[in-house]
Amino acid sequence: MVILNLNFGTINNFVEFPLIWTILYDYRLQHVRDGGFRSTGEALWCQLNGEAHGLKTLSSKGDHLSVFMGPQQSVINLRTFSNGLVSIIIDYLREGDEEPLLTTMDGKALELALRKLGKDIKSVTLPPTKRGTPFDIYFPLSDGRLVEYDVDKLIYDERSPFQRVQIMHSKTFGNMLVLDGLPNLAESDLVYTESIMCRGTEDYKDKEILILGGGDGALLNELRKENPKHIIMVEIDEMVMKICKEHLRSACRDTLDSYIGKNYQ
Repeated sequence: MVILNLNFGTINNFVEFPLIWTILYDYRLQHVRDGGFRSTGEALWCQLNGEAHGLKTLSSKGDHLSVFMGPQQSVINLRTFSNGLVSIIIDYLREGDEEPLLTTMDGKALELALRKLGKDIKSVTLPPTKRGTPFDIYFPLSDGRLVEYDVDKLIYDERSPFQRVQIMHSKTFGNMLVLDGLPNLAESDLVYTESIMCRGTEDYKDKEILILGGGDGALLNELRKENPKHIIMVEIDEMVMKICKEHLRSACRDTLDSYIGKNYQ
């Protein structure tokens, strides 16, 4: 017998409206002399003041924290730490095709401003993240990274007795099954399913197969093509099966139309 275990750890359409954009700049100063934090803050202030067309100081705590307010309802937090880290967090409002408050080149300009102070620095500029969308477009990976998907529509969003079940549409990947905020399968993921079943290297002909999980029906659908003796699929959440039968049909085909078939159950 072959056992395949697939258990892994309000409907809205996307509409155009102002989003909060967050930009992160991190600078590591290798050599900081006494009073260096204040001069660093002043240099960054001058650079930001020139690029953002005038900032208003909301608060300042010595050398270590300054908060500014600028255009596009922006709030800029500038923090310096005793280990030489300088962190800038910028939140601002951006509508439709409006130009970004700061570009990647502006981040490099900030780095050059620090280098004029004669310090050995390392810099990291993260791409802007969008916040305030009607549904998640960022998903966490197991190693803590975030992946941004080009989701443009939330098709289904309900909570079963076991988990939150969502179907989202991605411009690149088609409909995606998302369980408890984690992408599980998309319409374009045939290569993922074939990798799980080791298509081409594993012989399933006349075999008895047990699938643990797999409620999207994609693996069951592909295994049916391998002429097995019989397949049993066990899935705890019937909502997943019903929703995938409707919205992930290119992956499961007619496999989930009936829970009992010629050579599967």
